[in-house]
Amino acid sequence: MKYTVSVSGNVVTVTPKTNLAAKSYSETIIMTTPDGASFDIPVNLTVAKATLTATYEGETIYVGKTPALTVHVTGFVNGEAEETAAGYTAPTVINTNTAAGTYPLTPTGGATDNYDFTYVGGVLTILSSGGGSSRYIISVNSGRNGSVSVSPKSAPKGSSVTIIVKPDNGYELDRLTVTDKNGDTLKPTDKGNGKYTFPMPGGKVAVEASFVPETGPDAPAFTDVFAGVYYHDAVLWAAENGITTGVRSDTFAPEETVTHAQAVTFLHRMQGRPFHRSALFSSVFSFGSRFDSSGKMGCPASSKVKTA
Repeated sequence: MKYTVSVSGNVVTVTPKTNLAAKSYSETIIMTTPDGASFDIPVNLTVAKATLTATYEGETIYVGKTPALTVHVTGFVNGEAEETAAGYTAPTVINTNTAAGTYPLTPTGGATDNYDFTYVGGVLTILSSGGGSSRYIISVNSGRNGSVSVSPKSAPKGSSVTIIVKPDNGYELDRLTVTDKNGDTLKPTDKGNGKYTFPMPGGKVAVEASFVPETGPDAPAFTDVFAGVYYHDAVLWAAENGITTGVRSDTFAPEETVTHAQAVTFLHRMQGRPFHRSALFSSVFSFGSRFDSSGKMGCPASSKVKTA
């Protein structure tokens, strides 16, 4: 049975099970009433295929060398991967070019039982082996909670380098920094979907990325709360839940001392902003609307906060 059935009064609810293979299903559910009458309920269901994206990121080689032609496939659902998807055959990139030049190439083929493919192409650059062109190393440091890869891993001056950023589930890119051999910052071009490119300078390059927990659409972005500090996640949580808005829209001031009024405000918001008319804190007055008070703040009734 590909469904679960529930009955409430004279309403019968038929719910498809999860992780069904992509195809059409037809079944008959037999319902029997308390007086012994039976009814046949035909159920028809079609599960459409999900979509995988096959991407060739492009690369740079010298004449006479063999390109890797690596294809990255994304879009798997239900915890599947290339190794576990039913009937999976990987797409490939076909190249017949050997002379120096630039060649747009797009993946083709590939098959799987429960997915269709879309294809994103890249550029194969073949450089002349003459002229003594030097290749420079591109080092990568992705830290924690995500990964960063570059293609190619070394390149001559002037060639295009591609960066692919993949945050772990529940995280997003915080900063992507590209620096040259002199420590000067290069500005990569954002191509979308975690893909960036930059032209290779005449020397080694370092690529570094940091990741932070995903934030809600209304949570403020504090420019002085950096990834890796011990209070980072706690501040984001407080901002996302409306407990703090910072001293300004983009500043949290983590090194400043928390005032009497700020501490009471945090506790008040954590309790859902209850109001107790019998106890008012006049010390909140000078902070005004920054702490959601209009002169005086009521004591959080359920938190039993006392002040000195």
